[in-house]
Formats: sequence, C-alpha cells, structure tokens
Amino acid sequence: MEKEALGIARQNLRLRTFIAVWPDPDALRQINDLVRRIGTQPQVRRPRLTPPGRMHVTLAFIGDTTDDQRTQILCDLRGMQAISNPWTLTELGTFRNTGILWLGGSSDALQEQARLVRAALTRRGLGFDSKRFRAHITIARNWTGEIPFPLPAPIICHPSKPSLVVSLRDKTGRLHYISLSDDSPAQIIPYIK
Repeated sequence: MEKEALGIARQNLRLRTFIAVWPDPDALRQINDLVRRIGTQPQVRRPRLTPPGRMHVTLAFIGDTTDDQRTQILCDLRGMQAISNPWTLTELGTFRNTGILWLGGSSDALQEQARLVRAALTRRGLGFDSKRFRAHITIARNWTGEIPFPLPAPIICHPSKPSLVVSLRDKTGRLHYISLSDDSPAQIIPYIK
C-alpha cells in the first residue's frame, strides 16, 4: 500500500508521530526467532507478539504533528547518521504494570542518539514524551507472566539511522506504521490487532 493510498501525502493532517531506529535484517531474524519461541510460553491471557516489521527502538515519541512540523523534523534527521558501534541485546525484561515484554541492553551510543534527537525537537519547540530513554525493543504486549527464560545468547544489532514514523488507521481500522524518511529500511508496516 502506497503512502498516497493512505491519504497522507503532503496533507496538513495531524498524525501521531515518533522517531525510531530499526534493527538490521540479521538481528531482526534472530529477534523474530526469539519472539516465536516466547509465543509458545504459557500465559494467563494471550500476549500480542510484535510482528517483525514493527520491531524498533523509539528514540522520541512526539504525538500529533502537522505536515510543517514533520518537514522540520525530517530536515533535522537528514543530518543524523546511524550509530557506529553495534548494539548488543543482552536481556529480556518487563515494564511492570504495562504488560510489555522487552528485549534490550545498555548502549551509550543509542543514549546519545536519543539525546540528540530530543535536543533537535526541543530547538524546534516540539514537545515529546520526556520519559527517560531506555534502549529496548517491545517484543510483546499483554504479557502477564515473569520473564520467560534467560536470553539464550546476545544478539548483535546494527540499528538504522533515525527515521520519522507516523501511525494511522486505514478505512478498515488497521493500524499502519509509515516511515517518512526516504532511506529508512521500514516503509509501510501494517499492524493487525
């Protein structure tokens, strides 16, 4: 489905927006294998596993933006590069009371990238969710149990450069993630509830 087909091309619509980096294909394959294994674990209620095309690290959640604001953000992102050091994913964890199971690991480089992204948004006068950045990929929602098992082995990830992503629903109510950054590995990523 093309961006234009979803009705967002160059319109001044207010769209839910965030800035993300995406795992490289090899890391994504390993993460997806892990998610499939996690999906076999017993749960009180069935978790929503993150599909491969939706696995990302949110550097900044912005919320609703106009076309002019998205254009400004894209200008700032063009000058940013992918982090040069690989990110080593070393742990599974949960965010208590949110039902989120995540995969992550510390990364000074991703911390710095998130700081730079948020500083650029601040210079533009654009608000964003100011929660402390924690380098992680959400791999399941509605998670009711403990961490299912220790991570079998670290996953080496080479995240993409930051990209601007919007989320919107099509006429059928399906949610889509759409990267507005030209060189993003993620293009149109449907998500089925």
